[in-house]
Amino acid sequence: MIKTTKYDRLLRKILKLKRQKNGSIVCARCGRSYPVEDSAQVHVSHFFGRANWTTRLVEENVDFHCYGCHSFFEQNPHHHREWKLKQLGRRRYESLVLLASKTIKEAYGMKKQDWLDMWYAEKREELKKLEGE
Repeated sequence: MIKTTKYDRLLRKILKLKRQKNGSIVCARCGRSYPVEDSAQVHVSHFFGRANWTTRLVEENVDFHCYGCHSFFEQNPHHHREWKLKQLGRRRYESLVLLASKTIKEAYGMKKQDWLDMWYAEKREELKKLEGE
């Protein structure tokens, strides 16, 4: 089991604020909505798994899915691939695939911890702005 980190928690907060609609978090596949205060029922689903740090914190790699849709995609990766391709479009999908094939050093030009520190500082500022809106 992969540990949930402070980076994952910050990304979840940001995505909840960015993607909520009318006080609800919506499953990106089936459209079922859950009240934000009960959003623990909605899973943070990574197209490229959380073990891949190059894409782990990339917003296009992350969706909210209900338990049923998350389970379906885990059991049917070919359906997940087709769904993600349709969601992003070919160009953005292929960019995500290319990014996933790289190391953090290749993708971002720095060591993992340096990149994480920079990412975290930037996202904390983004969260402050989102919470102020």
